[in-house]
Parts: sequence; structure tokens; C-alpha cells
Amino acid sequence: MNCPYCKDDNDRVVDTRSSDHGTSVRRRRECLSCGRRFTSHETVEYISVTVMKKDGKKENFDIQKVIKSVEIACRKRPITVDQIKELADMVERKSMDIENKAITSRAIGDLIMSELKKLDMVAFVRFSSVYQEYQDVDQFILALNQMKSKPSD
Repeated sequence: MNCPYCKDDNDRVVDTRSSDHGTSVRRRRECLSCGRRFTSHETVEYISVTVMKKDGKKENFDIQKVIKSVEIACRKRPITVDQIKELADMVERKSMDIENKAITSRAIGDLIMSELKKLDMVAFVRFSSVYQEYQDVDQFILALNQMKSKPSD
């Protein structure tokens, strides 16, 4: 690894710690040329998952889109940033478990709804109201009544 200060690639690892719930490694390094210390982070490189959109377009899975949509649904709710990140990580892991490494945007939305339902029903309803694209209030009320009558997963 190149030193960010002197650009030499001669260093030693001083300390190694697990971070982000074991999904990455933080290493404290010391440059043997200039003596300065710096930190590096190591994460697993996942095989990308292709998302098939409703309009037929394909794009790579983007966990930031999941986080952003869940943050909007959870706004002003007693949900921490860590809980949102954990939910997004769970959705990403489940998306990667698919054998052909291609998933529909609908399946991702279903995964998000499944996880949100466990986390916070108000956030679940908020996300559902956008995701399900209800055309009128009657559809929304019908969906709410169905949610109330079904036992939680």
C-alpha cells in the first residue's frame, strides 16, 4: 500500500480491527520510509447484482438507493442510522443470494417492505404507499385493512 504522505509502498501494519459488524477490516499502518501513520480499510468485493427495472433497463445494485428510500420512509421515526444501514445490508445480502445475480426492482422493494415491517409499521406504511403506487385513497385504505388483519411475519 502506498503511503499517502511520501507515496512509498514500504509499510507495516501496526493494528488491525474489525469494523462495520465484521464486514470490513480497519488497519493502522506505519510507513517505514517517512515514519508517519495512516489508516486503510479493507472490505469484501462482492459480485455485482443486476437490477431489472420496470421499464426494462438494467443497472447495478446500488445500496445507497436502498438507504435513501428507507431514510425517507423512516423520517421522524425512532429509527437509528445503524438500523437503516443494517436493513439495507440485509436487503443487499438477500439480493446477492439469488443464483443468476439478476433481481427485479419489484423483488428488491418486496425485500425492503419485509424488513421494514419488522422494524417499524409506520415506516412500512409510508414506504408501501409509494412503492405500491396506490391510485386512490380507497386502494390505500384496503391495503391498510389487509395489513391490520394479517398477523406480522
